[in-house]
Amino acid sequence: MVIELPGPFRGGQHTLLLGGLTNTSYRLTLPRGDYFLRVSTPFASRLGIQRGRELVLHKLAAEQGLAPRLQYVDAELGLMITDWVEPVISPPDWHTPEAMTRLAGLVARVHATPAPALTLDLEAHLRFYLARICHRDPRVTRLFHRMVALLQRLPSIAPVFCHNDISPANVLGESMLLVDWEYAGIGDPAFDLACLIRSFALNDDEARQLLERYQQAGGGCPWSRVAEMLTVADFVALLWANVFWEHSHDVRYREMFESQLHQPCLAEGLSS
Repeated sequence: MVIELPGPFRGGQHTLLLGGLTNTSYRLTLPRGDYFLRVSTPFASRLGIQRGRELVLHKLAAEQGLAPRLQYVDAELGLMITDWVEPVISPPDWHTPEAMTRLAGLVARVHATPAPALTLDLEAHLRFYLARICHRDPRVTRLFHRMVALLQRLPSIAPVFCHNDISPANVLGESMLLVDWEYAGIGDPAFDLACLIRSFALNDDEARQLLERYQQAGGGCPWSRVAEMLTVADFVALLWANVFWEHSHDVRYREMFESQLHQPCLAEGLSS
């Protein structure tokens, strides 16, 4: 560890977990128990991640039983320690009706949580990513303008508290606690649902079933809006891969970007 932990958390065993460009994560084992330790990297700011904001929203979610309890936070150092959540023995098949019902209920709970006015402006989010791509495929710029036009023509909807990155990796334990509140904020429920649908690789029928269960759990977003927002979610993922590729020079992100570029260009009738 190159960062000094606070006194109560020193001297333990650090087991490296899966991480990425924006953070490094560990299982911290101490005589009194296990904890989750995450250390942010400088690259996080290039993706618009504001650790102070994230920690405020994580704390709010934890108070509502939606996230692991915070044990220690230093936003300046990008250091976070939470309760350890024991992983499930057998990961669920998220495509079953039972799992989708639980997932839909989880999203509805997030969306029903009162939260401070820390918003995620989708158009500004797209512009932020686009501005960080130095060598830009002209098709990306054209897709950007089409996504902005799509967002601007959508009818208004009551904003709610959103996680905006609900994925199998971010749902932990039997109690289904959510982690990685990096992109959370008050925003469009359709975008949150669209990101979830893509992350869990739900087909059209499954996505509609999920939304029906979400509405039964108290959610108030129509399918027509979610269907439109799937395109925006795809474009955000494309920009994310483009930024990662250009700044990390990791061929995996280049392949991800190129594979994600094909479908929206085909749908929008764009050529190179």
